[in-house]
Amino acid sequence: MMLKLLAGLVSAVLFAAGYSLINIGNDAVLIFVLFFAYSVPVFIVAGTLVSTVVDKLVTGYVPKLAAYSMAGVLFNVYMYIALVNAQTFFDVSPIVITGILASVLYYHVFLLLSVFRRK
Repeated sequence: MMLKLLAGLVSAVLFAAGYSLINIGNDAVLIFVLFFAYSVPVFIVAGTLVSTVVDKLVTGYVPKLAAYSMAGVLFNVYMYIALVNAQTFFDVSPIVITGILASVLYYHVFLLLSVFRRK
């Protein structure tokens, strides 16, 4: 369980760093702090829960990758529709891509930390 929490924290740092690099400039630090503050609870709560469920139900790299991606899409679309009340696919499509990227990032950080833990 600690490994999943650590994966969530590392993923949140990488996710926030990626977004702040897109908007490099005077506001990069502010963007990093905002995205980090937003993404830490999401990665730790949703990432840990989804990771626990997927690890129990799915085996194999590609099926787990698909399950993590689907979970990221479902969670982000649900939160976006609940908070913003979006109606069309074009409103939701950037959120879908962000969910896929975030969940795949979490999965690969978790795999990398698992490899380091075994050594």
